Parts: sequence; structure tokens; C-alpha cells
Amino acid sequence: MRNILIFTCFLWAFAANAQIDKGNKAFEDLKYQEAIEYFEKGLDRKKDPLAAARLADSYRLTGNSAAAEKWYNIAFSVGHDSEDSRLFYAKMLLANGKSEEARTQADKLLAQNPNHREAQNILRACDIRLILLGQGDQYIISKMAFNADGADFCPTYFGDQLIFTSDREGEQKSEWTGRSFTSLYTVTPGSGLATPLIGEVNGEYNDGAAVLTADGEIMYFTRNNYKDKERKKGKNDVVSLILARAKRQGAQWIFEDFFPYNSPEFSNAHPALDPSGTKLIFASNRSGGVGGMDLWKSEFINGAWSIPTNLGPDVNTTGNEIFPFLCPDGTLLFSSNTHPGLGGLDVFYCRAHRGGFGEVLNIGAPINSAKDDFGCISRDGLESGYFSSNANSAQNTEDIYSFKRKPAPLEFNLAGVVVDKYTQIPLPAVEVTLENLSTGQKQTVPSTDNGRFKFELDNDADYRLSGVLHGIKTTLEEVTTKGRTNSDLIFVQLEHNDPRFTLRGSAINRKTKDPVAGVEVKLLNTKTMLEETIVTDAEGKFFFQLEQQSDYTITGQKEGVFASIKKASTMGLDRTTELYVQLTLNVDIIEIGKEIVLEDIYFDLNKHQIRPDAASILDRMVEFMQQNTTLEVELTSHTDARNTNEYNMSLSQRRAESTRQYLISKGVAESRMTANGYGESQLVNRCADGVTCTELEHQKNRRTAFKVLKY
Repeated sequence: MRNILIFTCFLWAFAANAQIDKGNKAFEDLKYQEAIEYFEKGLDRKKDPLAAARLADSYRLTGNSAAAEKWYNIAFSVGHDSEDSRLFYAKMLLANGKSEEARTQADKLLAQNPNHREAQNILRACDIRLILLGQGDQYIISKMAFNADGADFCPTYFGDQLIFTSDREGEQKSEWTGRSFTSLYTVTPGSGLATPLIGEVNGEYNDGAAVLTADGEIMYFTRNNYKDKERKKGKNDVVSLILARAKRQGAQWIFEDFFPYNSPEFSNAHPALDPSGTKLIFASNRSGGVGGMDLWKSEFINGAWSIPTNLGPDVNTTGNEIFPFLCPDGTLLFSSNTHPGLGGLDVFYCRAHRGGFGEVLNIGAPINSAKDDFGCISRDGLESGYFSSNANSAQNTEDIYSFKRKPAPLEFNLAGVVVDKYTQIPLPAVEVTLENLSTGQKQTVPSTDNGRFKFELDNDADYRLSGVLHGIKTTLEEVTTKGRTNSDLIFVQLEHNDPRFTLRGSAINRKTKDPVAGVEVKLLNTKTMLEETIVTDAEGKFFFQLEQQSDYTITGQKEGVFASIKKASTMGLDRTTELYVQLTLNVDIIEIGKEIVLEDIYFDLNKHQIRPDAASILDRMVEFMQQNTTLEVELTSHTDARNTNEYNMSLSQRRAESTRQYLISKGVAESRMTANGYGESQLVNRCADGVTCTELEHQKNRRTAFKVLKY
């Protein structure tokens, strides 16, 4: 028996090493989505400091700051230690709104290197965070109607239209992001209909981040370095970005030429032009810069572009300065992940000054957020314009927004934020009360999603501020307008002290990704067996308070829908650094003939018996059938394309029948169900016989589902 255990442990360790080796290979080939899949599987079985750090890097490079933060923390906890990883960890903490934790990591970097510029900038960002958030009243921002699933970003002016970059429709997938390659589209800003540019600009790989001359006839744009559909790699085996030029002929764009200073050994990207079309500013990681991606300038003199020159350390940092735009008045807009900001990429601007540029300033909230904000453009001195951000995306992809400056504020305004005492995370839905101590009058408003609130104040009056959330009061603050001058903005921070965690969730239509209101969500504490119920609001959102060191099961119920079952846990979470547990409850709208996949139903290899982990999911199906007594369904099972057609058909039939027998054993009438296995006959992706696919792609075909026959 002991030998069997040793052999089993050996196989377990061998499998973990194999997954980590595959993850390292994918990571080194810049296939970050594939690397994530392998590292997650390997690290589930084995502690590996380098693999954990590389998994964190993969999440960071694909835009998932929450997962990146988690794995940097794990990497350090199991022995990993590098300056770069600690810097990225601090940046992810800042991007996730955890200023004090980011400060701690920056302090550790400065203890080793007191001149560490990026660590110094992180400390400055922590210090000015509330100031930048306090600027949130200066602009109105609106999400554009033409945004689609996936990434939409980097708008640029094209007469009264916009040209922007999107990965919405491509067939070929990027190994870096796992999504389609990007292309250029045009749209009228008030319209929801965007169309791809036609001609010779949208090729086989990434095209995007463009700028046009003032007359709209010439376009400079970014693309992967390739020719005749073949990508050109440099000595480091990486495909660089290059700048290209196209000319408009009627409705088409005709390729003209490449920028003369492109190279396979570094990237040139994100072009910006002055109104005359003779000054080009772009981002590049060529040698001779300050660090990372810098902003460079080239001028069109005597019919040729001059050798690029760096904009220097006043604009560039050791991090990345990218996505520049030159306003008509000469103001330079760009994004940076190192100049002090709110986290991720922030938008900065500097005014034209003596042939160069003046002080670099953060544009502040609401254009900037803790996530990535970039691609900002304006024609009227920052009174209005457009920008792109992933701040409000569940998929960590970008959308395009418009911004417009609000009218001048009233005489006295009070702005504030409510934060959690333990984590300093801003808290939404806090009932904040302002009491005029002079008159006794009270006003109450809820804090917004980013914990903000505001009030208009009377002249020559004293006030008291307080808040309450989940029956627990915040700290008290007193302010006065006595002796204050016009246009003073008063800023207040309230702290809330609740030892519980908050489960913040959304009910989402699995097919359309739209929120689903009116879903009755039940939360069961599997430790105490206490149950709570709440109904999702108009935005599909729901909230629960979770006890520490507890496990929970979450289910949803609404007439005409089937909701997934989810689990949440506060086991092992640290209340001093974490507040929220995030969760998405997938909802399928019941339609006759529509197949609904039962999530997380797995069978052992070549087996058809119901596993205990699958039984809990099927119990939700039992409950659903009992709630909808007229429902008749076809239970279906599918396999991937590996093994023979005959074997797969037989295996899937046995699995479908096992599912049916389980439901019968739980009291569902036999007459309400049929069971059919379809083998590999209904694949949902390209993974047919002979096609090389990842395990994740094969898994999508190995599914158990039900189809409504009568309702």
C-alpha cells in the first residue's frame, strides 16, 4: 500500500511538472493565455515560485490586474523575490485601489534602492490619490454606443467621424491575448454602427492606433511587422510593431509606405501628428531612451522624416509612455504607467512651451481610474473629447468614452469618499447624511460605486457628516463654510468599520452578457447552514455580507430562467487587505429547443458514473425541474473528437443516461426526460479529428447539457 501511495505521489508531481514546463514554454513564446492555462493546473498541485511569478506576469500582460495581484502575492509567499516582480506587484495593488499595500511594496523597493524612480512615483501616486479622485466632478463621461464585446480603443478624429481600433470581428486569434487580432473601424460618434476600413490597411495581424492629417487624406497607423502575410521576428524572436502610411482614394485606403525608421529589433507605435502634418510623435522602445516605451519625435524636412529624437526625461520615465495625441493648440496628451496616477495607465497632458513641452500633469478622475485609461484625444483644449478605458469591463477589455467638461461649480461644494477602515477600499451604497448644525436640516445620499458622495453647502454654516452601511456607522466629520471664499471645494473622508467581507455579484445573461434583474439569489453558509435571500437590482447586482473563515453556496431563481450554482469562500482571506469577494452568476433564458450547458459537470476519463462534484450541480437541476413542473427536457452529452466516432457515441449515451437516472433517483418523473448522447457530432469549435487544440479547447466540447422540449 505504501508503494502505491509513493507511486501515486510521483505521478501527481510528474503531472504538475509537465504542466509547469508547458506553461514556461508558452510564456517564453509570448502565448500568455495558453501559459495561464498550464500554470494554473500545475500550481494547483505544486508550489513553484518562478511559475507563480510568471503566471502573475501573464495575467498582468493580458489586463487582469486582480488575478495578477493574487499570484504576485502567492509568488512572494512561496519564496520568489525579484525587484521587477515587486514593482509589478505594487502597480497591480495600485491598479486595484489598494494604496496602502502598494505603498508597503514601494517602501521595500526603496529600502534596497533609495533612488528607485518608479517606486518613488508609486509613493507620490498614493499621496495624491484622493486629490485626483476629488477632481471627479470636472467632466461628464459617457460610454459610446458603438462599443462591442471585446476591445475597442484608441479613437482618432476623421472629419466628423472617428476611426478606432477593435478586435471585434477577426477570425484569426492572437496568441498573446487569446482574442482576435485588431483592425481599424470608422463610425459616426452618435451612431451604434461601426464599419471596418476597406482597402489595404486591415491585414492578417494587428492594425490599429492611427492618426490622420488635418485634411483626412493621409493616415499613419500601427501594425505588426509583416510582409506577404509573414511576420518578421527580431533577434529576440519577437514580432515588433511598425508605423505605416496609407492614402485615401474614395472609400478605400491604399497602402503607400512604411516609416523609414522601423526595425524588427524594436517597436514603433501609436503615431500622433501636429495640425501641419510635419511633426510626428510616436511611442518606441528603441535604444537611447529613458526606459520601456518612450515618446519620440520626427519632423518632415525637405521631403523626408528626420532621425527620431527622444522627448527626454521630463516627459519619459523608466516605465512606459504611450498613445500620444497632439491637440490643435500644441498640448501633448499621452498615457503612462509610471508618472504618479491612480493606477494602471493614466492620461497625462503637458502644454506646448518654448518649442517643447511644459510640466506633465495628471488629467484626474473621472477620465483616469485605477485601471488602464489611454488613447485620449481633444480638439478644444480639453473641454471635450474621447478616450478609452477598461475601468468598467468585466472582461478586462477596453471601451471608448466621450468626455465633456461640466459648468463651473457652485459657490460651495463638499465632496467625499467612504472607505473601509481595514483596506481603504472605497465603499458603494453607504447612506451618507449631512446635517446642518445651524438649522437642523438633514440630507442623505448613497455613495456611488467608487465610494463618492457630494453635497452643496450653504454659506456661513456648520455641518456634521456621518454614514451607515449594513447597520454599522462610519466615523463622524465636521466641516464649516464660515470664513471660506468662493469656489472652495471641501473634501472629507469617512471610514467604515465592519469586520465582515462583502460578496459583490452580478446576474448576467450567459448569451448576451446583459444584466438580469429580478433574480432571487440565495446565499447558504455551509458552515452554519444559515440562508439569506436578496433580489438582483436593475443592473443585475446583488450584495451579501460574508462571515470570516466560511464557505458559501450561491444559487439564483427566477421564472423562465436557469441560473448556475456558484461557490464563494472567505477561508484564508485577510480582512486587513481584502474586502470584496467577486462573483458572476450566469443566467440562461429558457427557450424551446435551446441547449443549456450545465457548468462544471465532469466525468472521469472514459467513465460515465456521476462524480460527487457533479452531483451538487445536478441537484440544482433537480430543484429547477421541481419548480417548473410542466417542463420536459432532453438530456444531452457530448465528447471531444479524440477516440473513434463509435466509442464517443457510446460513451456519451451512457453519460446522458447516467444523468437521467440521477435525476430520477432524486424524484424527477421519468416521463419528463429523454437522454441522448451525441458523441463528437456537435462540436462547438474547430477541434475536429486531426486538428491540434489545447486541452481547454477540447474541454469546451466535453459538455453535459439539457434542451427544453416543452415549457
